[in-house]
Amino acid sequence: EQLRIRPCDCLGVEDAEAGITAIQAAGMRSLGVSVENNLQGATRTVRDLTNETLYSLTSLFTVGELTKAA
Repeated sequence: EQLRIRPCDCLGVEDAEAGITAIQAAGMRSLGVSVENNLQGATRTVRDLTNETLYSLTSLFTVGELTKAA
């Protein structure tokens, strides 16, 4: 709220199922980090963050969907 950014415009990064659940409950997109690739409900799951870039992370959002809350 203080940042005036909607939760749906945010990305949470988590390595535990409970964290993914909390991120979803907050209304955010989620990037699960798991070697076993077993984080149910994550918007996307990766083995590690080595190959993640700003472009790959923003691709989790639809073009034009990222907007700052008024």
